[in-house]
Amino acid sequence: QHMYYNMDHAMEEAPFPNLTDPFLDISRSDLSTGTCLWHPSLPLGSSGRQTMDFELLVTQQFVVEFPLAMTADGVWAANRTFAQFVLKQDFATNYHDLTPKGMEDSSDVEYAQEEVGTATQRVSLNWIQGRFYEPHRTAILVKTIVDDAFPLAENAWTMCFHHWIVLYQLTDSTTLVRVQYTVHQPASADGFVPLSQVAQYRSVGMGTTDDVAARLVVERDIRSHTQQRQLFPIHLNNVLHSLTKHNLETTGSTNSVEIRR
Repeated sequence: QHMYYNMDHAMEEAPFPNLTDPFLDISRSDLSTGTCLWHPSLPLGSSGRQTMDFELLVTQQFVVEFPLAMTADGVWAANRTFAQFVLKQDFATNYHDLTPKGMEDSSDVEYAQEEVGTATQRVSLNWIQGRFYEPHRTAILVKTIVDDAFPLAENAWTMCFHHWIVLYQLTDSTTLVRVQYTVHQPASADGFVPLSQVAQYRSVGMGTTDDVAARLVVERDIRSHTQQRQLFPIHLNNVLHSLTKHNLETTGSTNSVEIRR
């Protein structure tokens, strides 16, 4: 709800173009104030482990040739399967519908648990996505959370992100997809992971100074998110075509039919 309340401000701050042409912008923001996801009572810089050097700001837009309602269902499904698509892993059992009974027509809430690290470094993400309906647009909002029932394992990392996806109806059969998100550098249960350690995990900047390693980490992450953003419209279109086929087979219509998971 808090993200939904702040959605218009977040979208207005993003460098979206006035036209509907495809657009992608990824930049670094240096941070000197704020809080850590795992130690929200401690300001950044209160200890060496609490210092956060940067976050990435990602802005994207593109148009899909599908109606608003179906695009919303497609984005919802694409979000929960995108990591599987990129990493070639199966997280199908790690998603839990949390939509309150009686509110299915006004909002949806889903909780996800994903392991997106490697054999040498565990990276755990617990996140919630919610969907909010308006007459001519739909918002799908995603954020990582701290789950006391599933505390971060020792030596595991996580990442804090806030992800706004706003879908605007252009015509009865086309939808503008606008994406805005921020993602912080990795954090552990002790606070933000020093960039020298992140550089070692990313296999960049080995044997260089901390400043050079930090720059290389940022450059590598920008390349990674650029590749992910280029893949997301492809994945979304694949999902939308699958939904269209599913609807034809089950209802004889291409109109969107909510598929609960």
